[in-house]
Amino acid sequence: MNTRSTWGVVLFLLALLVAAGVYAAWAGAADVLQSRTTQRTLIIVAVGLALITGILSHVSYPRVHSLRVTMYGYGVAVTTVFFNALVLTQSAGDAMPFAAAFVSYAIIILLTAVVIMVPAFVGYRATMLVAEITVAVIGLLFVGLLAPFEMRAEMVSRLQAVAVPGTAEFWGFVVASVLVVVLSLLQERQSFGLGGMHSGAVAIMASGWLAIEAPLERHMFVLTVLPFYLLIAILAHWLFRVENRASYDPLLRIYNRSFCDSVIQGRSRMNVRPPFSIALIDLDHFKSVNDTHGHDAGDAVLVAAAQRVQKSVIPDGTVARYGGEELVVFFPHTSLDAAQSILERTREAVSSSPIEHRGKSIPITMSVGVAERQERQQELTDVLRAADGALYTAKDAGRNRVVTGTVPR
Repeated sequence: MNTRSTWGVVLFLLALLVAAGVYAAWAGAADVLQSRTTQRTLIIVAVGLALITGILSHVSYPRVHSLRVTMYGYGVAVTTVFFNALVLTQSAGDAMPFAAAFVSYAIIILLTAVVIMVPAFVGYRATMLVAEITVAVIGLLFVGLLAPFEMRAEMVSRLQAVAVPGTAEFWGFVVASVLVVVLSLLQERQSFGLGGMHSGAVAIMASGWLAIEAPLERHMFVLTVLPFYLLIAILAHWLFRVENRASYDPLLRIYNRSFCDSVIQGRSRMNVRPPFSIALIDLDHFKSVNDTHGHDAGDAVLVAAAQRVQKSVIPDGTVARYGGEELVVFFPHTSLDAAQSILERTREAVSSSPIEHRGKSIPITMSVGVAERQERQQELTDVLRAADGALYTAKDAGRNRVVTGTVPR
């Protein structure tokens, strides 16, 4: 599968449109939006959306099992609620809501960077604990703005000084936003839309940050739109995962035979135009692992080997379970020589160190057969058959090697 599509390009483009819409809405109706009535309306809508986002991120865990979704949903929801609570407590001429807007933007940038780096999948209790810690930390940051008046005035003054456009601090924040997007591209290439969601949230946030001296209502508008966008993004991620689950092997955390069949039969979105290479991988002497160490150890070896293969072939290849201990790797836009080079590196990665299971070190190697579709008239079934023949040649030649096959023209 194209890794860019699973990063969340569509969600990121949607966020850019939303950010542009914020600019357009403000330019066309600034006078209307700057009123006490507008403030009250935005507070009600923002808090309502934040609560729904928090609830959705919580109930999504049994469906998507994602720490990133839960932690981010909780964080954005709580940030939105605290910001609007501080707006409600403002008095005439009080600059605190502007400082709260700045703190909100800073929290979202930091939260996004942290969320991208944490493991995607952990247990339920650990997920809830991290989410609760996130809420507590964000709450403490906002409570700091309720310090005694003199201290608060100094804090507000410093926050506003940092937010002056053109200063090193201002551009530092802009650079941090760009770095978060780059980090997402590197870390979340196969995240079922989460990369686009996180980068998109930063883009929406930037539409307020880049106008930090704008009236308060503009920041309220941005921090109302953000949880609404997040609602859409979480639902999209949920749907992506449901769609993927039908083609997903839950044990190995890679695609399954159904996905493999859809590629071979031309029913997937994968680009199979030449050059397109297919590899079949078989773990050597896997039956003896089951017989000697038990099926639990066999599962552990299979999972570890599949993850090593996947880590090694990304972003060039897509891994699926073909059957038993056999894996298949699809290489779009990849010649036979290039695929062979990647697979040699993968073979070395798999065999480089034994797999540890319950105090036992289990060595593992793999045999590989690979073939290339060089012309459109060549059927993918023939390419797969050639790879299968090359795999048997590799096993007959002593295993732990990569052998290429030839596809009939």
